[in-house]
Amino acid sequence: MSKVHYDIGAYRPYLPVHPSIPSEIYKQFEVAHEAGDTDWEFTHYPNWTGPSDYKLDHDEPTNGLSPVWLRMPDDEDIQRTPIRNVTYDTWGPGVKSWSIAAQSHLSLLENLYFNNASAYYEALNEVWFTDYDRLSINMICVEANDILAQFPVDKDVVDEEWLTVALPKRLKKHVVVETRALAAHFAFSFQNAIEHTDVLNRYADYASKKACLNLYQFGIPIFGDIEVDVRPVHHSHPARISGGG
Repeated sequence: MSKVHYDIGAYRPYLPVHPSIPSEIYKQFEVAHEAGDTDWEFTHYPNWTGPSDYKLDHDEPTNGLSPVWLRMPDDEDIQRTPIRNVTYDTWGPGVKSWSIAAQSHLSLLENLYFNNASAYYEALNEVWFTDYDRLSINMICVEANDILAQFPVDKDVVDEEWLTVALPKRLKKHVVVETRALAAHFAFSFQNAIEHTDVLNRYADYASKKACLNLYQFGIPIFGDIEVDVRPVHHSHPARISGGG
């Protein structure tokens, strides 16, 4: 989806602090990152500065790069950032680049700051029929019986290809994307170098200020009583879990 979101303008220009900038100016942010005391709002940080011809390639390693990424002042600067290399391709830079992953999350946090989730779907139809294109399954909903009826599954099956291409064709059904549903997938194994950045700390700060009761309650949902309604599973009436509060 990175290519789709880039094409419709959901990405924002970010780059790591440039090494030519005096370190004492930005050391406070790196120290905060090491202490786990990072602010999620991009407005907490100064704008990126550096050489006007500097670009970061999507496949550049983390060696020598600052973990702190800053917002570039001009939206047109996005042509100097890793996302410019993204393609609509299963095994393209969008799935392999740690820096594109970092830019994806920083863009999302900025859009959340402005309450601008519509940046990810405003230019798309509400429902998108994929016409049997292979698609990410990081957030997917399926009918259990559609899957169970296919067992045993061949050993050489690739789950994503099978669920979004092979099985729908066999069942003569369509995979559709609900474009107003939004989720962030932190990283694939190819993108593990994103751990070099302060992105995860920014999410932790966002959680502590926007979602959790306090810093020590990460992962505890803020619900009232949770009612679990368990019924016999039929094809059209699966068990449901509902919560309130």
